[in-house]
Amino acid sequence: MSLLKAIIFISFLSFFSCQNQSSPSTYPESPSINGKYYDGQITVINIFEAYEKVFLQSPFERGIYVIDTSSTDPIKLTEIMSGTDLKLTKLLWKDNQLMGFNYRGKSFSRTVKKDIPIEKMIQGDLQSGLSSLKELNTLDFKEIEETAFEVLTRLPSLTHVAVSLFELCVKQNPNNPQLWYGLARSKMVLDDRPGARTAFLKALDLGYKGDENLKDDLAILDQKQVIPAAFSWSPDELFRAPEPTEIQKVKEEWENRDLSPSKVEVEFKKQVTNNGFSGTLQIVSYQFRGNKSYGAIFLPSNPKGKLLPAIVEAKGIDWRYSWCNLNYRPKWSRYLDENANDFIYLVPAYQGEGLIYEEEVFRSEGSPKDGWDGATDDFLAFTNVAINLLGSQIDTSRLIAAGDSRGGTVALLAGIRDSRFDMVINWAGPLDWFQLMDAYNGRTLKEEVIRAINEKLPPNTGTPGQFVDWYLSEPSAFSKEGLRQVRTKMIASSPLYFLEELPAKVMIHYGKEDLSVPIQNGHMLAEKLTALGRNTPNFQYYFHDNIGHNLNPYTAVRTSVQFIKDFCLENE
Repeated sequence: MSLLKAIIFISFLSFFSCQNQSSPSTYPESPSINGKYYDGQITVINIFEAYEKVFLQSPFERGIYVIDTSSTDPIKLTEIMSGTDLKLTKLLWKDNQLMGFNYRGKSFSRTVKKDIPIEKMIQGDLQSGLSSLKELNTLDFKEIEETAFEVLTRLPSLTHVAVSLFELCVKQNPNNPQLWYGLARSKMVLDDRPGARTAFLKALDLGYKGDENLKDDLAILDQKQVIPAAFSWSPDELFRAPEPTEIQKVKEEWENRDLSPSKVEVEFKKQVTNNGFSGTLQIVSYQFRGNKSYGAIFLPSNPKGKLLPAIVEAKGIDWRYSWCNLNYRPKWSRYLDENANDFIYLVPAYQGEGLIYEEEVFRSEGSPKDGWDGATDDFLAFTNVAINLLGSQIDTSRLIAAGDSRGGTVALLAGIRDSRFDMVINWAGPLDWFQLMDAYNGRTLKEEVIRAINEKLPPNTGTPGQFVDWYLSEPSAFSKEGLRQVRTKMIASSPLYFLEELPAKVMIHYGKEDLSVPIQNGHMLAEKLTALGRNTPNFQYYFHDNIGHNLNPYTAVRTSVQFIKDFCLENE
């Protein structure tokens, strides 16, 4: 796999000292390793310091690598989210400064160049970047091809760069069907559908057989998609923009919903020290809509008996409807560090999902498929359970709804529907299920859902299959009346149409390279809230460069924690 550039202008401070060794391939005293490193062709990487850690990053790889500053030769790297390990070897030093190393089988040297071809292209100067590439006597077109596919599959914001690289490659090797396919896919992502169709046909003409979805792409491009006759409505009817009357109907339905729990019981209670938290864990059961449901309350030791703010943690979703493992919760106590015990933490288990703690398991009854609007009902019902159970221990004027991915959407919806929430923190939550969740492969969500219906795609195939599971899995959904019910559920799962009801304090984070929740969700949310008069410090938004769905845990955590402290602990 080719390693590619990262352009991150973050100042680097000298860090740590270690035992002086004479070998030039180990750390000297007070080393400096910050800087940009170049392989002489197309690959650039950056080493930088932030939040008291040292990182190596390339946007064309998955994630960010933390450098183990206690290692010598080789220097060890660990990817933050996945835990994948890599190494820097054959270290070259000069005057305590790292001048070069080997990484992924390639040699890199420190550079101060500002005219590296790939940097020019990423900064928008495509033609100059391409000209610079062509001027390199040692130009490796195989590496350019690998780079183009890396951009295509990992960096939606730089697809225009992939197009330029593929066009350069097909001129060099016009009979390579793989390159024509890559060019077609890139043009599809950029919504150049005529260009994509031409390139797809060229790939087929040259014998390309590598992607079963190519015929689906051509059917989309030729507007030949249909859905089974069993459906009494068209996809256009499903995905047309919500009307004011439909939105009002959802509001009225929310107002009339009964979110009152009954038969509340403490099923499990234990003193725990977990993720920075020290206090009591209670697993609580309650009846809600005829089902037995569960939630966890982490109540910190509170010797002064003061009222404590509460963070209600909304978990994400996957095709398995995975359970919440309390051995790694509450995660916000870990983030808050020295202030961990200044908060109560509430963790609901949505219907059909469950909680795990050590050897104990607690499964909420019901179906998990109503995983957005229905999950918000569960979230609010358990908040009611906790408030009633904790009484004077919880400060209901300082309630925080926080979550990432599906949890971010639930946090937004909870803040919209329940005025007791004083703050909402949303990391990468879908905002709208009608216009903003188009697939990264260049197809609209409508086109992908048609494919999922026709091919009976299971949920583990990604968003299209999951969408069908959430909204269209019941036979009643095939009818006209069913269509109205499906659209009502989609609207109720889309915070976009109710943003004026959000509390004043809102923070959002989105990754610019998110392949699951497109960045336009974040842009639209920021735009709409700004238009509603929201501004700093109460409203803050962050769009993270070179980051996908798994947000940079350091940037997102630090800013979110400071946001919470500023508003929830400022008077203590």
